[in-house]
Amino acid sequence: MARGVATLYGTVQSWAEHDLAGFTALRTPGIYRVINNLTVIYQQYSLRTISSVRY
Repeated sequence: MARGVATLYGTVQSWAEHDLAGFTALRTPGIYRVINNLTVIYQQYSLRTISSVRY
């Protein structure tokens, strides 16, 4: 933090987390500007195919 400016770096898993981090930082006393350099990296989920499901 320099003169009321906070810069965020790192990775998050969604745009909601990205925005929440920025809003949370902005609510911190003494912070007047946030530079949000967070990167959104989506997790890949493994989906089972129909042939792998047993009935």
